[in-house]
Amino acid sequence: MFLCKNVLHSLIISYMHRCLTFVKAHPFWKKYPLWLCVLALALIWFVLAVLLTLGFRESTRGLAYLLAFPLVVAGLYLAYERTQSLKKQNKTDGDRLLAETFARSIELLGHRKEAVRQGAIYALGKIAEDNHSELTAIINTLCAFIRHNRLNSQLIAKQGNTSRSEEYDVSEHLPIDIDAAVRTIAKLTQSLNSEDDDKSKNKKYDLSNTHLFLADFSNAKLVNFNLSDSYFLDCIFENTNFSNSNLVSSVFHRSDFEKATFDERTDIMKADFSKTENLDEGIEEAQKDEETKFPEHNKPVARRAGKPA
Repeated sequence: MFLCKNVLHSLIISYMHRCLTFVKAHPFWKKYPLWLCVLALALIWFVLAVLLTLGFRESTRGLAYLLAFPLVVAGLYLAYERTQSLKKQNKTDGDRLLAETFARSIELLGHRKEAVRQGAIYALGKIAEDNHSELTAIINTLCAFIRHNRLNSQLIAKQGNTSRSEEYDVSEHLPIDIDAAVRTIAKLTQSLNSEDDDKSKNKKYDLSNTHLFLADFSNAKLVNFNLSDSYFLDCIFENTNFSNSNLVSSVFHRSDFEKATFDERTDIMKADFSKTENLDEGIEEAQKDEETKFPEHNKPVARRAGKPA
């Protein structure tokens, strides 16, 4: 009996060694699905477990544990594969829904009703909040919407055929869709981090050649923004960051710059701040020239680009 046991052990060990040699020489897991390979190995384990227990007085519980082990492993693996498959499917469905919502919102930006356009803008803002990878694209989209919206410029033009350097008595409220776009941009820019700033150094957000009145950019991070050749009337730039932005030839009338920040990369050449409020000494860091206009009580020394003040 003892001899039979030894022979059986030797045969099993030899069989296992040949199996391992075969597996190394024939990597079948590269040709067949992984789940099939796991089930095959579990079956082999089951057969070997039965052979190992033949002729031995093993306890019933130990035999049950030995035989159940491959089944438990196979069950756990199949559950893991099922979970991964569901995650992949959910991601695919989420990406498709995101693309459809984004495309639909872009389409609604051209709707004739202001309220519909306003809803589309808030929908884009929600997409950007939930998907940081879409943040830059959506900010640029909203900038383009403001830049190409003619209604806002026409409202200012209604005040008379005067040059933009004169006072305008604007009584209308900012259109609700433009107001929604401005507020959404201000909110989304607060989510921009230093990595986003580095990526956009050579690709600024474009708000140039725009006419805005009663726009609230409070707490906005207008870093790397192009605001050149624009007109801003009764706008609020409280605690706004203008680092590395282009404000060349822009006019700011009756606009509030309380706690606004500028740096040495901010270009304000030919800009007009003569009728602004709460413009502090921080603007001295910006690049300016002789044509840059400041309030009478705040006229910093002019500094050209690349030259210290």
